[in-house]
Amino acid sequence: MLAGKLIAISDVHLDLWERNDPESYPDKRRAFFDFLKWVRDGSGARHFAIVGDLLDIPRPDHEPILPLFQDVAAALTGLLRRGIQVHYLSGNHDAGLIGIEVAMSKPALHVGPYALVDCGGALAWLEHGHLMDAWLWEHVQRKSASVARVPPSQAMAHFLRCAAKGVSTTPATVYVHETLYHALQWQALEVGFSDEEKRIGLRIMSQHLDDDFADVADPGQVPPHHAEIHARLRELGLCTADLQGDGDLPAEALDLFAPTGYRYYSALPWRRAARCRLPELRLRHGARLTTLVMGHIHDADRYAWREGETELIYANCGTWGGQGGSYVSVEGNEVITHRRHWADPLP
Repeated sequence: MLAGKLIAISDVHLDLWERNDPESYPDKRRAFFDFLKWVRDGSGARHFAIVGDLLDIPRPDHEPILPLFQDVAAALTGLLRRGIQVHYLSGNHDAGLIGIEVAMSKPALHVGPYALVDCGGALAWLEHGHLMDAWLWEHVQRKSASVARVPPSQAMAHFLRCAAKGVSTTPATVYVHETLYHALQWQALEVGFSDEEKRIGLRIMSQHLDDDFADVADPGQVPPHHAEIHARLRELGLCTADLQGDGDLPAEALDLFAPTGYRYYSALPWRRAARCRLPELRLRHGARLTTLVMGHIHDADRYAWREGETELIYANCGTWGGQGGSYVSVEGNEVITHRRHWADPLP
C-alpha cells in the first residue's frame, strides 16, 4: 500500500453540468481538468480518490460512457502514469460499478465500494455515504417492490432452445436498469416525487426534527431551516409526531418536504452518523484509522472529536455540482476540507 498525501473529491456530477448551467459549462469543465492536472503535477498527492458520483454509471439513456468522457479517462490515466494511486469508489449515481472490484499495483488503480488509505502515519477510510441514507433506501425499496414478478417462462427464456418470440430474454437486466439504477440515480428534492412519496419522505426525515444536534454543532450552529420548519408546523396546527405517523397530512404540509430534505442532507445529521460509523470501523481496522471521508450530501464539512487521547476526524468532500469545486486533503493527521468555488485559484 502506498503511503502519502490523499486528495479526495466527491459528487462531481460531470454529466449534469452542461444541462444545468450551459453558460459556465465550458469554463467549468476546463477548470475541472486544470484541477486534475494540479493533482498530478502540483499537489504532492500519492493518492487521488473519487468518493462516488463522478457521473451517472450506467447512463440514464443506456448509452456507453466512452467516448463521451474519453478525456476524463485520459486525465485519470495521467495520474496513474505519474505513480498516483487512483481510487474510484461507487456512490448511488455510479452504482453500475457495484460488483466491479479492481486492485492493481501497476498501474495503481483501485475500484470498489470503499478504500482504506495510508495517508502517511494515519489511516483514512473513504466511502460515499449513501448506505446510511435511510430516505434513499426507502425510495429504492418502494421502487423495487412495485415491480411485478417475472413469469418462469420469461425468466428461463435465455436457457430454452425455442424461446417464445417477443419474450425478453434478460429480465434481470431490465429489472436492474429500470428499477434499481433508476431509483438510485435520483435527484433528491427535485420535482417529480409524488404526494405519497413526499409523505413517506417526511415520515423518515422528520425523525430528528426536534433535535438541535448540540452535541456535534459548532457554537451557535443549528440545522438549516430548523426555525422555518417548526414555525410552519405551528401555523398548520401540527407537530413532528404528526409527520412521523401514518395518518393523513393536509396538502399544505407537503410543502415541508423540501426544507426538511435540505435539513436532512446538511452537515450536522451526517456528523452524528460519522461519530457512529468511524468507531465501528476502528474496531475492525485498528487504532491507526482516525479519519472518515465521505460525500453524498453536497455539503463540504470537517468535524473532529476525541475518544480518549485520540482525535477522530470526519471530512466531507462537498460537491462540484452547481458552483462547487471542493475537495479534501489528508496528510498524516492533518485533514483539511477545502470549500471552494470551481473558479477559485488552486494552491
